[in-house]
Amino acid sequence: MLKRFTLSVLCLIIATPTHAQSVDLSGLAMYGINRENGQMLRYNFDLDRLESMTTVRNVSGKALKGIEASAYIPGNLNIFGFWNDPSDGLTKMVYINTETGLATQVGQDLGSDLITGAVATKTGDPAKWSVYAIQKVEAEEDTTVDFNVVNDTVIPTEDYALKISILGAAIRGSYDIPVTSKIKVGGTDHAPFGSFDNAVSGNLNDNKNPREHIFPSKFPAGTSIDVIARSWLKKRSWYSGSKSSHWKTYLTVDGSSDSKQVKVLRSGDAAPDIEGFKNQQSAEEFVKDYIDPATKKMVMDENQAIYLFELGTTNVTSSAADFQDLVVLVTLANDIDDLDGNDDDDGDSGEASRLIRVDFISGGYEAVMTMDRTYDSLAATPGSNGNVFYGTSGSEIYTINAANQTETRIGTLASDMAALEHAAGALMGIYGSSGSVQSINNSSGGEFGPAINVGMGKVGTIVFTPIEEEPGPAFVLYD
Repeated sequence: MLKRFTLSVLCLIIATPTHAQSVDLSGLAMYGINRENGQMLRYNFDLDRLESMTTVRNVSGKALKGIEASAYIPGNLNIFGFWNDPSDGLTKMVYINTETGLATQVGQDLGSDLITGAVATKTGDPAKWSVYAIQKVEAEEDTTVDFNVVNDTVIPTEDYALKISILGAAIRGSYDIPVTSKIKVGGTDHAPFGSFDNAVSGNLNDNKNPREHIFPSKFPAGTSIDVIARSWLKKRSWYSGSKSSHWKTYLTVDGSSDSKQVKVLRSGDAAPDIEGFKNQQSAEEFVKDYIDPATKKMVMDENQAIYLFELGTTNVTSSAADFQDLVVLVTLANDIDDLDGNDDDDGDSGEASRLIRVDFISGGYEAVMTMDRTYDSLAATPGSNGNVFYGTSGSEIYTINAANQTETRIGTLASDMAALEHAAGALMGIYGSSGSVQSINNSSGGEFGPAINVGMGKVGTIVFTPIEEEPGPAFVLYD
């Protein structure tokens, strides 16, 4: 539960009384994080008071500057923040303890591209909390590397750099079945994601995808690329599966053998239209960020190919053959540096971003959709089950429909909005220039009611939390 705080208040700023605001924000506090110095701020709407709190720091005591996005799940002590670490240039999700300011990394990094907005919302049946985020992607496409696909083997026709991405894995009987993989480049095997021969240490069906590996050296033209995948079964049904000795190999599928149990997709191919077996996630869901929703064709860079593996049955006409037991993306480039980032697959040279869903427990993530512009903030539409969002790009506000893969401008605000948040049943935003909180009409995109000067200049993100120890059922809290 979010606890009441005994705060050492460093500064107090009296703001416009909340009773003048059209939305009743009583009983709520708003947290913001200064993007320039990592200082955490808390505004108490009951007292009309800004409280300057501790600085957000990692375990080494380093202040986390540049946090532009965060999310809050009601009932938690922690805020989920997204921070680009200048030491390695990689973005990481961190738990931020609101009492101490301690930030602890969760799971793997999220790549080199910045996260500019985040939100927690309920999805699924039964409803569970999920964290979504807006991430910038590479504005310019990588230089094309030509290649051929021969018997499910990728053969580049020029020198190339190589990145392998595991987009997902899903195979289940009475338990989750481990999946391992290796990459054969020329005649050499590589296992960048763990041992191909160990069901425990090399398992990719672990809800921690996507994961990626960039090979440190280039390869000469004509050097073939094969993806090989393997599934495993328990030797005894009562084994826990925690030890490698509990498992035996089941099916091994080698892309170089032109097996019917693997499909290789390129841009322009028909998107997979196969239901996931026993209500599992379908292959289409794993690759939906690479599908044109209008044509149902694959939209990928010309230097990319996607492998779909069937590792549960050898009968490819069976309903069990859903070809999503392992989904692998192969990306080629002229230079290794070109591979360090997420590609903009929308076909133009303008700035772009993507919507991702992040597992707030494991830190794994998956792409939901690619978008035609960058966004500064993100809020979820209550009750939309993770399908409809609001985002601001400068002073313009958009609805983002993840189900339809569309973006629609609904209005223009008076100034650039640094962050969005749903609170007390209303859409709220904070102006980046003035640090004032403003209620927004979620239909027309215009402001309504007077803005509240909360004194939170230079914040990149806000979240609303209940002041009371028990989150009240009347509050709809997102970020």
